Amino acid sequence: MDNIDTKQLGLVDWILFSMLLVVSLGIGVYSALKGRGVNTAQDFLLGGRQMSPIPVAISLLGGAISAISILGLATEMYFYGTQLVLNLFGSLVAALVIQYFVLPIIYPLKIVSINEYILLRYGSLHFRKMATFSSMLFQFMLMGVCLYAPSLTLATVTNLSPWQSIVIMGSICTIYITIVSRDSL
Repeated sequence: MDNIDTKQLGLVDWILFSMLLVVSLGIGVYSALKGRGVNTAQDFLLGGRQMSPIPVAISLLGGAISAISILGLATEMYFYGTQLVLNLFGSLVAALVIQYFVLPIIYPLKIVSINEYILLRYGSLHFRKMATFSSMLFQFMLMGVCLYAPSLTLATVTNLSPWQSIVIMGSICTIYITIVSRDSL
């Protein structure tokens, strides 16, 4: 195991990586400038309910795919084969159930989040706060893992320590989110 050949990023890799970051930042700046007319949280979160299904689907897909998915699914397929594809059948059934049974109930309510639905359905502010706390706790833990995966990958191919990579990746994400949401709300 001592003879493992480790690869480091070359000049072309750094140029492509930098271009990726610049393009991502450019998309964020463009979105922030284009969205200056957004006046309410509902307009920001739901696009004024004027978006067609394709951009909504792409946005949902982009939100669901993370470094965990990219790294983890490839590893899963490598070690255990393609049976992971069978998950698509369950996803298809879930999508149909949501489309025909859940959305007809939820969409006419014109709510923005599940927390609004909980308050509307159960009338309990305490239950809504518990659900919000549980969701936030889950998201904090998930974001930690989502930040750690690309940071570890970056540290592996550079001379950076994992902590330096975490700070860099966290800073990039914070700058992007700040630019996108600064003028929106």
